[in-house]
Amino acid sequence: MNKLPLKALATVMCVFSGSVLAESSVIECNDCTAMQKVNAVAGYDNGVVFVADFVNYKLNKFVISDDKKINQAQLTASEVQQVNQQFDYRKTTLIAAK
Repeated sequence: MNKLPLKALATVMCVFSGSVLAESSVIECNDCTAMQKVNAVAGYDNGVVFVADFVNYKLNKFVISDDKKINQAQLTASEVQQVNQQFDYRKTTLIAAK
């Protein structure tokens, strides 16, 4: 039986963890109300849409189902970190909205 070395396993995990944002969209909605965020997300197809509010330093995650229902979902630490890395030129750190 072949065993993968720990370094190889860690590398594979890092590669696959980077695909979270590749399958989703990130949109800006600065100082938006909850309804404005939902309306901004409504134009997207099914999948995951992140809404970044750089005025209030908040990040929201919405999941759009096949039947176009929009539900707010819990963000993982990895997702927050990846969105922050995508917008690192802004010198702003977003946190998960409650």
